[in-house]
Amino acid sequence: MATFGAAAGAATGGYGLIVGHVSPCTAKTFDKDPYSPFIVVLMKNGATLTTYNVSADAGTASYHFDVPVGKYTLATTWQRTKVIPVTVKLGKTTVVNIHATCAPANF
Repeated sequence: MATFGAAAGAATGGYGLIVGHVSPCTAKTFDKDPYSPFIVVLMKNGATLTTYNVSADAGTASYHFDVPVGKYTLATTWQRTKVIPVTVKLGKTTVVNIHATCAPANF
């Protein structure tokens, strides 16, 4: 399978990684409230491509995306976090740490 992924990636321009940690809160902060999960949203050209539910990944406050080379935007489901532009380069890991409040905002 790894060989197929590498061959497919080479034909389409290649892949890179986006990884990061959500801080300053502990993982338990994100795990405890199922009604307000902390989800990292990966977007391209304003459209949602995929998401990573940090709250569902118990015991961690990290996320990762393996994506084709290009320009993306990261956002979250919690208010008061910034929308972050990201450029993914061939074979490179881009680290994007997200600073979040330790509780979701009330509307």
